[in-house]
Amino acid sequence: MMMVMHTARPASRPSHPTVYDVAIVGGGFSGVMTAVHLLRLCSTNASILLIERDQRLGRGLAYGTHTATHLLNVPAKGMSAFTDEPSHFLSWLQRNKNAGAAPYDFVSRQWYGEYIENILNDQLAQASAAALHCVSNEVVAIAQSDDALCLTMRGSQPCYARSVVLAMGNFPPPDPVPLRDSSTSHYIRYAWSPEALDGVEDSDTILLIGSGLTAIDQILTLESRGFKGAIHILSRRGLLPAAHQQETPWPTEWTRELPKDLRTLVNEIRKQVQAAANQDVSWRPVIDSLRPVTQKLWMSMDLAERRRFLRHVRSFWEVHRHRVAPQIGQLISELQQSGRLKLEAGRVLRCVDVNGYAEVEYRHRDSRETRLLKVSRIVNCTGHETDARKIDSPVVRSLLENHLGRVDASLQGLDVTEDGAIIDAGGRPSEQIFALGPARKGLLWESTAVPEIRVQAQRLAEYLASQLKSTAAMEPSRLGIA
Repeated sequence: MMMVMHTARPASRPSHPTVYDVAIVGGGFSGVMTAVHLLRLCSTNASILLIERDQRLGRGLAYGTHTATHLLNVPAKGMSAFTDEPSHFLSWLQRNKNAGAAPYDFVSRQWYGEYIENILNDQLAQASAAALHCVSNEVVAIAQSDDALCLTMRGSQPCYARSVVLAMGNFPPPDPVPLRDSSTSHYIRYAWSPEALDGVEDSDTILLIGSGLTAIDQILTLESRGFKGAIHILSRRGLLPAAHQQETPWPTEWTRELPKDLRTLVNEIRKQVQAAANQDVSWRPVIDSLRPVTQKLWMSMDLAERRRFLRHVRSFWEVHRHRVAPQIGQLISELQQSGRLKLEAGRVLRCVDVNGYAEVEYRHRDSRETRLLKVSRIVNCTGHETDARKIDSPVVRSLLENHLGRVDASLQGLDVTEDGAIIDAGGRPSEQIFALGPARKGLLWESTAVPEIRVQAQRLAEYLASQLKSTAAMEPSRLGIA
C-alpha cells in the first residue's frame, strides 16, 4: 500500500524505471526526522522515499503505544526534536495538549508520537519542500544494482535509490535459552506483540522475564486494564530502573579528563557520588553529568574494555542512566509494598506446561537454590537483540549475506563509521548505505534516545543533501538540460 504524502519527482534512467535520491527504511522518530531535515535542505527536484510497516508515521515502538499511562522517560524540556530549538516540544505541548505544561513534566508517549507526525506534516506543507513518497510496507532485502541500490519489499515491485538510510529502531529480544525451544503455550516471545497481555484474568499470575523499561511498560499496561493478579519479575541481577528526581545539576568539570580503563573510571564515578552525598545530593546528577561525554568515553575504550563493561557494568548503568518518571517509580514502589509485584534475581532453567499453567524452574542468584513458580503467562521483557548475526530482520540478514555490511566487533549493532556509513565485509565504508539509532550502538553505545538520535538525523541529512547538490551540479539532465 502506498501513501503519497507529497508529489514526487523521482529521477529516471534507462536501467530502472524509478530511482529515488534517498530511501529511508523505517518511519519512527529517526526515520521521520531524517526525512524532515532532508525536506528542509534539499531542492524541490530531490526525491525521497520513506518506507514504514505501520500506517502511522513517527511512532515506532516507543511512541506507538496504545496505553496513555506510558510516559516519556525524559522531562518535556529535554525532548525537542531539534537541537537548535530546545523548547520546541514544550511549546507544542502548551499549544496543542496542555497550556500549563511545565519543563519538568513527564507526558504521554502517545502525545510525542503526534508531535513527530505534526512536524512531518508541517514540513510537507511548505511549498519549497522536496518530494516525499511514503510507502506502507517492509523492506526484506537490499542489494547492489549497478550504481543504485535495489530494495525488495513484501508483495511489491522492488524500488531503487542512490542512497539508503537504515532507521529501523530496536529489534525484538532473543529468547532466554530454556524457552527458545519450549513448547509451552503460555510464553509470549515479544512483549510488544498485540496478544502479549490479551486474555489475562484477574486471578492469573504473570511472570515478566527481564526487569528493564519493557517490563515497566507491561506493568503499566496491566494496571491500566485493571489487572489485580500477581506479577513476578525475574532477571539476572534483579534490578529495576530508578526514578527521576528534580535536583540541582552536578558540575561537569570532573568529566574533562576521565580514564580510559573501566576500573579506574568506575572508581572515579564512585568518588563523585560520595562527594555529592556529602552535599545531600543524590547520585542522579552525577550520572547525568556524564551524558555529554558518554559517547566519547565509549569510543576511547578498546574492545577488551568494552566487553568488560558489557559483562560487569552494563546492567547497573542501564538502571541508573535510563530512569522512569517519578509517578511511575512511585507506582512500582507501591505495588512492591503491597506484595502484588515481586522481583527476584535468577535464571530460568526450564519451563513446562502442567494442568493449564506454566511451571517455571529457576535458580535464585544469591541462594543458588532451585525454585518453582506456577504462572498463567510468561512475557519476554529482556533487552533488545543487538548482535546483527542473530537479529530477526530480513533486511539486516540481506546486508550481511550480500557482504554490504558486517557486525560490530562488540556485537552491539552494525559496524559503522562516525558519520553512520555502513562498513562492508571487506572493511570499506559504504558511500550509499547509512544507519542511525540503535544500529550505531557498537560505535557510540548511547544511541537510542532522542537527544542522540536528533543530532544523528540532522547531520546525516546535511551530508546527504550536500551530496545531492554535488551530483546535481555534475548531471545536466537533473537540471532539465537535454
